[in-house]
Amino acid sequence: MQDRIEMLRQVPLFQSLPAGSLKIIAGLLSDDYVDEGMEVIREGEAADRLYILVEGEVEVIKGYLQENATALGVFGPVATFGEIGLIDKDTRSATLVTTERSHFFTLDREPFQILLQNNIEICHSLLQELCRRLRQADEIASTR
Repeated sequence: MQDRIEMLRQVPLFQSLPAGSLKIIAGLLSDDYVDEGMEVIREGEAADRLYILVEGEVEVIKGYLQENATALGVFGPVATFGEIGLIDKDTRSATLVTTERSHFFTLDREPFQILLQNNIEICHSLLQELCRRLRQADEIASTR
């Protein structure tokens, strides 16, 4: 359990939370191991799970396996994926493919939603991180 809490302390989405909140989240996580070259998340599918990359590397691709595919980035440990879809219940916006064998912590939608309903600190942290990402996206868009 302690190793999960330590990992969560490094995740921007959760790093500002107190130890008690991290312990609650750590208790809800599952482990998922995925071989190299596998799709973890598929663009257009229902968003039903949050992923935290513990070990390995992944590439995020818009339009995967299509002629006009666009690589959005390569990410390593402590990157999170799928949190926006858990909130807005929309579909996945891109495909996530492992570039090497990878280990993820996962959190399913239902416990995530219960967690948010019962913990204002976690809601606040999530809002701050989403705002940070929106500002970052605005900065990138303004330079194009």
